[in-house]
Amino acid sequence: MLHKIVASTVLSCATITAFSQVSDSIPTKQLSEVSIQHIVVMKLYDPFSFKQIQKDQINKINYGQDVPYLLRNTPSLVATSDAGTGIGYTGLWIRGTDPSRINVTINDIPLNDPESQQVFWVNLPDFATSVNTLSVVRGVGSSTNGVASFGGTIGMQTNGISALPFFKLNSGGGAFGTLRNNVQFGTGTIKERFTFEGRLSHIQSDGYIDRASAKLSSYFLSGIYKSEKWTVKATTFGGHERTYQSWYGTPVSRLINNTDSMLTFAANNGLNEAETQNLLQSGR
Repeated sequence: MLHKIVASTVLSCATITAFSQVSDSIPTKQLSEVSIQHIVVMKLYDPFSFKQIQKDQINKINYGQDVPYLLRNTPSLVATSDAGTGIGYTGLWIRGTDPSRINVTINDIPLNDPESQQVFWVNLPDFATSVNTLSVVRGVGSSTNGVASFGGTIGMQTNGISALPFFKLNSGGGAFGTLRNNVQFGTGTIKERFTFEGRLSHIQSDGYIDRASAKLSSYFLSGIYKSEKWTVKATTFGGHERTYQSWYGTPVSRLINNTDSMLTFAANNGLNEAETQNLLQSGR
């Protein structure tokens, strides 16, 4: 009985071995590697309502204001500013949808806060200087990262790496004590391998509205390493803001130019003599 069991086991193993040696008749083909860097809306083929702003257009409207103010002339978009200058706390609405339902990405990386799903543009002063393209998709969009793009999608792609070294110094000023300074630099390609670029910015403004001053600073650094087979790029940026409280805005009495009401407002809100005179003499 034992010999029969052993013989049966050997026969089964031989059968399995014979079947395993039969080759697959389906031909195979090795495919080359594909890298998807970012999703771009194609005007001719994609059913999205969108607008894209290129670098040369950004430079014409970039005076140091936050990104929402640079987009305020795009269709169906409303931009707001606490200080009334586009510097400091700003926000935007697309087709009446609040910012928590607008997807914002930088190089396809989500920027929305994970808790509130908002974007605090005040922490990105002068960021538009480092942006190569700005795209706005109105309505439900095609973004695959971050919060749901129910109201819209804003995508920012940062500047590419320059093969030639450069150094730029920009300085400007405007109304309400507004000053903007930044420095941009790039090493160009070093030994056909390394490239580094950066930006340092400082913006300050008294604001159009009382108690709406802002002092903002930011940095942007990017580096790239290239080999014969692969490329590594690293980007880091950040900002620091110091803003004053300006949520009350302009009193109604000032809007209608009612002196008695302005004096009542000054008394009820504890304004001193200098602040009261500023309220009476300031224009809308």
